[in-house]
Amino acid sequence: QQINERQERQMERIQAGFRSGKLTRPEFRELMREQNEIRDMESHFSADGRIDAREYARLDRALDIASSNIKDENQDRQTRYGYNDYRPWHN
Repeated sequence: QQINERQERQMERIQAGFRSGKLTRPEFRELMREQNEIRDMESHFSADGRIDAREYARLDRALDIASSNIKDENQDRQTRYGYNDYRPWHN
């Protein structure tokens, strides 16, 4: 459950970064690919009905790396829009 909650928060951070323009499309796609890989890893680990301590540690580490990647991409000053570019949804 804790893994799912953490991943849900990360997905929200990715989507918020994309909506705000802080993430470029390629950055967004890469971060979403990483989330899908973590979800696949979790599914594989839980196929036998439980996640053991070693598997949990691997998932936890993958989520730590993903969180760091989200932070880095949101703060790297690359945006979908150049400085003073027109954003049609802002007045």
